[in-house]
Amino acid sequence: MADLSNRKSVLEGELAEVSDRVALANMVLKNLEIANQGITNALEEITSKNVLIAPYLDLDTWVNGKNTLGLKLSNYVLQERLEMVLERASNHLRRVSHGKYEFRLNEDRVGRQRIAGLGIQIMDYRAGKERLAETLSGGETFYASLSLALGLAEVVKAEEGGLELGTLFIDEGFGSLSEETLSEVIDVLEELRSAERIIGIISHVEGMKTQIPLRIEVRASDEGPSSIRFATAEMQ
Repeated sequence: MADLSNRKSVLEGELAEVSDRVALANMVLKNLEIANQGITNALEEITSKNVLIAPYLDLDTWVNGKNTLGLKLSNYVLQERLEMVLERASNHLRRVSHGKYEFRLNEDRVGRQRIAGLGIQIMDYRAGKERLAETLSGGETFYASLSLALGLAEVVKAEEGGLELGTLFIDEGFGSLSEETLSEVIDVLEELRSAERIIGIISHVEGMKTQIPLRIEVRASDEGPSSIRFATAEMQ
C-alpha cells in the first residue's frame, strides 16, 4: 500500500507539472493569436494605405526623373525656357554663319554626367546633319556663344516685367574670327548699340580699332605703369 501511495503521489506531481505546461502553452498560443491578428490588421492597413498613396508615389518617382525620358520636372521647365532661348539665338547664329548653323535642343541623355533634356546641338545645313556643339571651331564657338547671350537677353526682355539688359561686355574671342565673320559680328553688335544698348568689347585685335567708334586703350610701358587714353575710330 505504501508503494502504491508513493506512486500515486509521483503521478499526481507529474500530472500537475503537465497541467502547468499545458496552461503555459495555451497562454503562449493565445498571445501568438493576438499578435498574429495584430500583424494581419497592420498589413491590411498598410495595403490599404499603399493603394491610396500609390499615385503620389508614382508622381514623386516621375517628378524626380525616374521615367522613360529620364527627365526631372524641374529640367522639363528649364527645357521649355531653353527652347525659347535657342529659338531667339538661332536668328543671330543663322545670320553670322550665313545660314550654315542653327541651334537645336538635344533631349537625349549624353554620357553619365549629362542631364537629359538640356543639351544643345548644332544643325549644320551644309553637312545636312546635326552635330555636337563641342565640334565647333574656336571662331564658331565664339559667335555661337554670342548668339546664345543675345538670345537669352531677348527672352529676359520679353518676359512680362522682364529686365532690360542694356549693357553687354564681350571679352576676347575676336582674334579667332575670319575677316568676313568679324564684319558680320560687328554689324550685329552695331545694331544692338543702335537699339540703345551699351556694348563693351575687350580685345587686342588691332583691326578692330577702325570698327569701334569710342574706345579706351591700355598700353604697356617699359618705364612704369600702363597708360590709359580715350580714342575714337579715326585716331591711331
